[in-house]
Amino acid sequence: MLLFCIAGVSFLLLLEFLIYRNLKTPVFLYGIVWLLVYLSLFVKKDDFILNNSLLPSFLIATLLFSVGFRLVNFYRDEPFNHFDYNVSWNPVFKKFIFFAVYVFSFVAFVKCYSVISISEFSAWQAVRQGMSEDELFPAWIGIVFNFVRMIFFISFAIYLCTPTVKNRFEFLLILPPVLLTCLFSARGDWFMIILTLLYLMFFIRSFSNKKILTIGIVSFVLFVLIFIFSSLDKFKYAYAEMTELEKLEMLFSSYFINPVINFFYWFAESPEYADGKYTFRFFWAIKSALFGNADVVPTVLPFRTYNGVQSNVYTSLNWCARDFGIWWALAVQFFLGLFYGLLYRRFMKNDTFHLATIVILCLLVDPIVNQFFDDKFFSIMSHWVQRVIFVLVLIKTCVLIERKNQKNASNL
Repeated sequence: MLLFCIAGVSFLLLLEFLIYRNLKTPVFLYGIVWLLVYLSLFVKKDDFILNNSLLPSFLIATLLFSVGFRLVNFYRDEPFNHFDYNVSWNPVFKKFIFFAVYVFSFVAFVKCYSVISISEFSAWQAVRQGMSEDELFPAWIGIVFNFVRMIFFISFAIYLCTPTVKNRFEFLLILPPVLLTCLFSARGDWFMIILTLLYLMFFIRSFSNKKILTIGIVSFVLFVLIFIFSSLDKFKYAYAEMTELEKLEMLFSSYFINPVINFFYWFAESPEYADGKYTFRFFWAIKSALFGNADVVPTVLPFRTYNGVQSNVYTSLNWCARDFGIWWALAVQFFLGLFYGLLYRRFMKNDTFHLATIVILCLLVDPIVNQFFDDKFFSIMSHWVQRVIFVLVLIKTCVLIERKNQKNASNL
């Protein structure tokens, strides 16, 4: 069964490449993630996995996502030439925006320092520990982080479109505040920032497939190295009796194998379904805030132990499956394929320049890459609403886009 799933995803990847001739499409990336998951499971060779009826669910999810994406992308178009436009921050608003970024970042620094100064652990461990305390890490800090990072991504996109000295300076000017936000953030946020920057380059600069493949391999190696060293630091005290090699083996299982095993075991227990409280958690949270009587499910799922390794991640499919079962989770993948397909089609249209669409599409690469681990879409919908609002408002009101021959570009 596992070999059939590997062959099935590989066939879909080949088919998508033959259709689009492009390695950076969301649908191709979606299949790559699940292919790597299947190959990891093949290396593990666990009997519970090999004989599980849910094993083909990731293959079916890839197929449904591909069908949804394809329905709104019937043909292969040439990428838009972004260098036909001059893009820059509006000088009327630029100073206020950059001033706000540094003021908010200073507040974050004060919070960060207050946690580090009273802790016996390393700086990163101290800050991560402080994040669990509401009084040390209030909710509005997350909104500030989203604001600072969206300014950073927009500045980078502006520089890629119009690589002038001024645009490069303004992009680098936002770099220190963004690095400061990383002190308060989990590694998932670090990877999100790097992925977004990479895909902004892929989409705006229209890199060749060979260059995308080279950059992708190098980036993957760097991600692995960051993961290894940060994990060894993170679990320095928790697994002191283990050797470094044993820690790495445990971490590999915890992050790359256990999410699938947790998902399979959860389903085998015939759980009661939540009737939409997970998929539509964002709306339940709004109802709770307005009326105070809604049962909002937590975003942190219960821990499970398998072969002595604890983890509380269940792959992205599990989040929606908790509402109405596996078929609902698979149906959601079809609609996500439609959504990504519409964004990609808008990006590829040759009639005008859609800067906000490009930035949002690149931001949404992160949930695709993280689907082997957990849900980064529905469980944090409030963050996506904040990010999209910031991108749309900032680009619509504070970014100047002018065609070199005529002024008829679209910010959105």
